[in-house]
Amino acid sequence: MEKKDIAIAVKNESAHLTVPDPFYDRRTCERLQITIEVEMARGTREFFIDFGGLKPLSSYSMGHLLKLNDQIKEAGGKLTLKGFSPDVRAMLKALLVDQLLTIEA
Repeated sequence: MEKKDIAIAVKNESAHLTVPDPFYDRRTCERLQITIEVEMARGTREFFIDFGGLKPLSSYSMGHLLKLNDQIKEAGGKLTLKGFSPDVRAMLKALLVDQLLTIEA
């Protein structure tokens, strides 16, 4: 199955990304990492990522989001996540990850 591209819209140094894949797997993590690095090199510092109802989230993917958050913060930016399913949001809250990441409903 072919993966869809990550959609991105940049306005006023703010990037809005949409991850179209229902599974945030290693390949999607790599594609998202590259997309954000390119935008950071262009001067973008604020990132909003919409996962469109993502249901499963592996420990690898969670670690990747924490790493992205740290990289963006170190560059003086901000990462905001949204679009997680209620189950994923509950898991992130139970693991206290919601205290490390900015997550919108």
